[in-house]
Amino acid sequence: MLGIAAQAETGLSGKWTEATSSRLQDASTSLTGRWQGQTPNGTSLILDLVQKDQTLTGTLNRDGVSVAISNGKVSNNTFTFTATLDASPETIEGTVEKDEMKAWLTRQGPERAAVLKRVK
Repeated sequence: MLGIAAQAETGLSGKWTEATSSRLQDASTSLTGRWQGQTPNGTSLILDLVQKDQTLTGTLNRDGVSVAISNGKVSNNTFTFTATLDASPETIEGTVEKDEMKAWLTRQGPERAAVLKRVK
């Protein structure tokens, strides 16, 4: 009986599955929007992203040069995509928590992460 009362109070009634829980988590960490920050060496970065389910598309702007991202994937609060930087394809990985993102070149690792904030 207590479970039914809790469901009624919170509005969270219905059948819950792992997929339902995953969609809720994805909604709270959606990457859609503009993110702005800089690399540890001071390079300006802007990411304009669109997340649809586990797919990520958009552009990366580095010091005024904009390139499309490809192979973008999202899983929970992590993401990965490819962008061509200095004529070479680079894989970028990262994490997001609320309105802050950390992104890094895979070959450099998370210790060289750029910190970006959601632009509102």
